Amino acid sequence: MERVFRIHRISRPYTGLNLATLALILPCFCLSLFCLPDATAAQDRAASNLRQFKAELHGVICKPCLKSLTDELRSTPGVHRTRIKRAPVKKGEKRYAFIKVDYEAGKLSRDDLVELIEFRDMTALSVEDTAQKSTR
Repeated sequence: MERVFRIHRISRPYTGLNLATLALILPCFCLSLFCLPDATAAQDRAASNLRQFKAELHGVICKPCLKSLTDELRSTPGVHRTRIKRAPVKKGEKRYAFIKVDYEAGKLSRDDLVELIEFRDMTALSVEDTAQKSTR
């Protein structure tokens, strides 16, 4: 029994689909060119308004308490990043932790952050509040 195979014809890609795709992508690209500078200018203004709060935390320094403080700070408007790290201590020494908070100066102040910390029965010592350097 003889089998007959069809010969597949190699065809050119359908150009109508390519033109339709181009017609959808081109306006989006043009809009991004005109709107992008405004967006980056807003980011630059926000970046220039960033500050960094650093302190040592003393008092109630258990893991659940630090997690609760971290969650509250992250949910606070104006806070960009929060990092809390427990310091290694030797036997007999009191526990303490280090905190770093990146925040917007227009929405929060150093006193607001200290108040949030003291509300959790912790004390902020060696407080530093500096302007955040641009990473660009």
